[in-house]
Amino acid sequence: MGNHMAQAFRPSLCAILLALALCTTISMSARGSEPSGIFAVVSDIHFNPFTMPDLAVRLANAETAEWPSIFGSVSEQGFSGRGEDTNQALLTSALGALSMHAGSADLVIVSGDFLAHRFQELAAQALGTSPTSNAVRSLGAKTALYVAEALRKEMPDRPIVIALGNNDSECGDYQLEPGGTFLASMRNIVRDLAGPDRVAPDFDQAFLAGGYYAMRHPIVAGVTILAVNDVLWSTDYQNACGTDGAEAAEAMMTWLERQFSDAQAAGQRIWLVHHIPVGIDAYATQQGPAGLSCPARAVPFLKEPFASRFATLLRDYAPIIQAGFSGHTHQDSYSLVTDAGNAVGVEKITPSVSPIFGNNPGFHVFNYNWHIGEVIDFSTWYLANLEQASTSFPGEWRREYVFSEAYGERAYSPAAVRRIVDTMFEPGAGEAVRNSFRRYYPVSHGEIASGDLATYACAISNMDPSSYTACYCLR
Repeated sequence: MGNHMAQAFRPSLCAILLALALCTTISMSARGSEPSGIFAVVSDIHFNPFTMPDLAVRLANAETAEWPSIFGSVSEQGFSGRGEDTNQALLTSALGALSMHAGSADLVIVSGDFLAHRFQELAAQALGTSPTSNAVRSLGAKTALYVAEALRKEMPDRPIVIALGNNDSECGDYQLEPGGTFLASMRNIVRDLAGPDRVAPDFDQAFLAGGYYAMRHPIVAGVTILAVNDVLWSTDYQNACGTDGAEAAEAMMTWLERQFSDAQAAGQRIWLVHHIPVGIDAYATQQGPAGLSCPARAVPFLKEPFASRFATLLRDYAPIIQAGFSGHTHQDSYSLVTDAGNAVGVEKITPSVSPIFGNNPGFHVFNYNWHIGEVIDFSTWYLANLEQASTSFPGEWRREYVFSEAYGERAYSPAAVRRIVDTMFEPGAGEAVRNSFRRYYPVSHGEIASGDLATYACAISNMDPSSYTACYCLR
């Protein structure tokens, strides 16, 4: 839908939503009478089509348009359990909830990982072949296409911005081949979902080279959305199916530096979407060998020099970066960009749909200023009855919290998140904030142990190992 058409439909749409009493899904604290819209952010779907092994060969031999009827041939299926990736029943429920609670969204952002963990191994077992076979590689691309098409079906006529995750590969985890078949297979649907008239002229070249691209915001003039495949910069990345992984990683960094520079010169603003957060992997740090000294245990997500260069870009261009989104951890958290101790930017780390790491499935709905693109607030929606839900017993998706209400802040902003982190370290007075963060982090399934809180809280406001260890090792 073009901008002028979207503008024309907004008043009637809101009136309809109010009449249906559905505007509660977006009743977040907009400032004054600023005109606001909504957008949704989904991450780490990790779809596993092999939970019904008897269907694997049929799926492999069918076009993705036939997959819904193949899955529908099974009369009953429970939702994926904790410790498992997303099956068809959970995928259908999650996308239905997204449509229900964000059906009027101006856009949907997906921050990576369409495919299940160990996808190649699971596919090989289901098909009785080798993980490196052409059949497995083809099925990986087909599965990612199926998930993308399912998103389009549930959110028709909505721009969908896709960033790739570490499992989104034809070769294996963290093994995407630049210029390879997976990127070629995904190119058209990623372009179509973003909008062929919105993507930059270099879309084909950039996406085929490494799975990254730029596009104009579908609503807000002067805003460019950058989808970056920072998996190429991960400490775990290896180009197992090719030879030019290092060159592709450097080319993407050069491209990103140019995008920021050009946007600043043109007076443009940026929304940034990527999969892996910048900074310290708190979970890996916590799980590190106990015999190591504290500084040695800090585990960064990204390798050098890319980690430092990316963090520098976020700091130097903070005045024009309006919003940032990542995923990967499967948990609900934040990543603050600081400059001389001041919070100058914040990225939202979105929880996963997959419950493989124990969290409840969830996603975010944001509201933002239509005129300037500033993010105002967000809510988290989650599946409250994972253990009971099935194809015959519907999933119960609830609003877990609204950021401003949960933390007593006027709006979602870098300064607000900084106050939350600082308050968490205050004895006594910070107890309510600590308890909220500990509960929301795993999307209201269990909580962070009180003794582990510093591991995760320090990771929010300290991107580099030296500042992280100064925070974490002394607590």
